Amino acid sequence: IKTTDGGLSWSKLTIASSNFYMLHSVFFPCYDTGYCLGFDETAGNYIFLKSTDAGLNWTVQTLTSEFYALYFTEANTGYLVGRYGKILKTTDGGNSWVTQSSGTTNYLEYISFTDKNHGWISGSGYLVLKTSDGGLHWTTATQGVYHVSGPICFIDSLTGYAVELGEISKTTNGGFTWDTLSYWPNSAHFTAISFADASHGCAVGFD
Repeated sequence: IKTTDGGLSWSKLTIASSNFYMLHSVFFPCYDTGYCLGFDETAGNYIFLKSTDAGLNWTVQTLTSEFYALYFTEANTGYLVGRYGKILKTTDGGNSWVTQSSGTTNYLEYISFTDKNHGWISGSGYLVLKTSDGGLHWTTATQGVYHVSGPICFIDSLTGYAVELGEISKTTNGGFTWDTLSYWPNSAHFTAISFADASHGCAVGFD
């Protein structure tokens, strides 16, 4: 679905296919160009979708592995992360992909960048990976110590937020250490977090 009035109303978008798609991740780096990840229930494949007309039409690309999240730093430059530590990068809008070394076989499930060079990935085993050179090198920021394996959002190269079940955490040193800001162990399960600027953010989920 799509809004052009700040969320007051929404219109349904369609994909020209008879297959049944389950879409779980979407990212628009600019107004007209957007990307999605999903699973083709009919064919049994993970898929990558691209639109260049603000979501009116989509092309579908079959993926050879499981990927759970994507992030684009520019219209044509982006990343996919997924099963067994897989990271793919494209610089041509998904026409071709280059595998990047993560140094792990953990499942990588969430990704956030603040510019074309600085990015973070969180995954299973309370793992957080970090790059400062556009993914040429990924290093472990922290693993197993802090409860960070869920959705993450960074607002600059040092400051980031993460949610895990009922916990909201914050880092001020690029992900090396995390402090718990809020904890609702029995009444909340957060599934996403986003910040518009240094002071204003939102976490959503269910209870």
